[in-house]
Amino acid sequence: MRLAQRRVLTPRTGSAVNTCLDRSQRAVRAACRRMQDRGLEALHGARVAIKVYRYQLELAGALGAGARPAELATMRRLQKEFGAITDLELLRREVRRYARRHPRRGRALTVTRRSLERACSRRFARALAAASRDVIVAA
Repeated sequence: MRLAQRRVLTPRTGSAVNTCLDRSQRAVRAACRRMQDRGLEALHGARVAIKVYRYQLELAGALGAGARPAELATMRRLQKEFGAITDLELLRREVRRYARRHPRRGRALTVTRRSLERACSRRFARALAAASRDVIVAA
């Protein structure tokens, strides 16, 4: 029988699962608070904390303990958004690095680089607002 089909946990195990979920939830909140203070440099830590919490929520749901569908949907959405911001930031860094190595060609990329910087800043501001609203304030 598959694990997802059994859905049998002792009360003690269910309590341990919920304790683990609560601990990870606190870690996500702390990581999002750090992101408010440190900005983009703290994004990776928040993304990792969200990923860990999301996977734990999925496992807990499969075990039949601690199902939190609204939180799971929020973690999926934030993880996707934080991933997109990370991709934009990496692209911006690569464009900047290329422009430094190839000054003549790099000047032509000035508009692209600035556009990437603005896009990254806007998305980060929106993601930070969403994390503040959905994770930090929801406590």
